[in-house]
Amino acid sequence: MHHLIHIIIGIVIAVFIWKLIRITFKSILFFIVLGVLALLIFPKALVLVGSVGFLLIGFLVTLTVLGIGGLVFLGNDN
Repeated sequence: MHHLIHIIIGIVIAVFIWKLIRITFKSILFFIVLGVLALLIFPKALVLVGSVGFLLIGFLVTLTVLGIGGLVFLGNDN
């Protein structure tokens, strides 16, 4: 029974990380397209798009690191 709980937790965490990776790549592609459009339409708006993109990507990376850190320390719970 104990091994079954670990397998279920592993599946749930794998699905969560997969969704997070998909969101990250979609947001990167979105900001690249938005940046190209901003460059063509409003050249001075590229700085704003870049800063918002870095903020979102930084948030997603931080969330990923905290999730992986939680996995490392999850095994120490008795």
